[in-house]
Amino acid sequence: MEAIRLLEKRKMILRFVVGFAWLAMIPYLSGCASLAKGVTQAMMESGAKKEDTRQCFIKGPPFGGLESYMKRQEQFRQSQAGDSDFPLLKVLVVHGIGGFVPGHAVRLAQNLARALGLDVTERDYKQFTLAVPKELIRNELDPTKWSQPTEELGQLRLTRFVNTARKREMLFYELTWSPITDPLKEKLAYDQSGEYTHRRTALNNQMKMFMTQYSVDPLLFLGDSRQKILVSVTQSLCWMFETDWDEFEDGGSRFCRFEHPNFIEDDYAIISHSLGSRVVIDSLQRVTDLISREEAFRDHVLVLQNKSIPLFMLSNQLPLFQVAGAKPKVHGQIPEHCGLRGSKYQERFLKGLAIVAFSDPNDILSYGIPERFVDENLDSRLCPTLANVLINVADPIDLFGLGEIASPCAAHREYEGDERIIALIVRGVGNEHTSEIITKRCEWLRTK
Repeated sequence: MEAIRLLEKRKMILRFVVGFAWLAMIPYLSGCASLAKGVTQAMMESGAKKEDTRQCFIKGPPFGGLESYMKRQEQFRQSQAGDSDFPLLKVLVVHGIGGFVPGHAVRLAQNLARALGLDVTERDYKQFTLAVPKELIRNELDPTKWSQPTEELGQLRLTRFVNTARKREMLFYELTWSPITDPLKEKLAYDQSGEYTHRRTALNNQMKMFMTQYSVDPLLFLGDSRQKILVSVTQSLCWMFETDWDEFEDGGSRFCRFEHPNFIEDDYAIISHSLGSRVVIDSLQRVTDLISREEAFRDHVLVLQNKSIPLFMLSNQLPLFQVAGAKPKVHGQIPEHCGLRGSKYQERFLKGLAIVAFSDPNDILSYGIPERFVDENLDSRLCPTLANVLINVADPIDLFGLGEIASPCAAHREYEGDERIIALIVRGVGNEHTSEIITKRCEWLRTK
């Protein structure tokens, strides 16, 4: 009997060690999401489905969601005889690290559309390549000096969703900037050739592939590719501001000049993931300089100064990249720029940028944002506010009663399918549209 107990004990220890080893490798494997699910379920999960005890903690002021824009559309249609100047909801999505192809945000788009009651879409999407003058990449912001587009900076895709009654509409702009960095990653391709791969173990080869694919983007963003990526997002913002479904052409290479501020009635939202959080903030600060500096863009300034834009940052990395970044030239002056009686109120760029930063505490690549970070490190002319959402995205796994562990990879990637996150993006918190799942499953600590 003693020998049997000892054997069983050794088996349990072996299962624990092997299981923990797999979990430790999860962040480094290119197929980590599917691998994590298969391996951990087979080795560690019990047959019975457990109660969902994942935490959700919100700290910040009330914020609205996309549903409020849908209500505004319906009210506008009821009060207007025609469809002229119909306020559209436009959503821009910007990805983070890794290799992406157009269509990467389809799951997110469909989940948002479903939650908003948008059950009709166009038969196909529209898409073109972003192309800009080299002068713009060099940050020469005077539009009179721009030449013909010469540099390609990724693809912008547009998908249209409406409801059956045609009283609600969302235009979903999806930016893919990976083509900027993909060619540079090819410089490391030799390391993945047969010269080396057959000399590695299979697991180590997977780890090396992951590092090549995902660890390079942050280095490139902090280096020579930074300006190109920022211009790519700037161009996407321009196209979002200045086009609707009919005006958005399909195919070819195109350049937006910030020429037609015909977006007075439209509403906007931005969703970023991972490194995309830093990319979007830096791009908004760049647009602020671009538009505010040149008299030719004055009409845009007057429109945007009355716009409030929510920015939903999934797995946000804003503090991580601020470590190596400089502060904007205008910071620490939010009351002066954003208060109605502020001394620089007329110099603001936006009426408000409502940042909602989602972070899973088990995500090793995401960071919560301190309250003072916004005032000290973001451009005051954006009039930013902050709400932190600490939410367990990844399911915890019981290690045979020895404690719980969550896959860091799932904690970084699985935001788009979490119904609580979709509910917060669509309905916000602290307003009449707040979803029941948020009031029941999330704790909210309101800040002034």
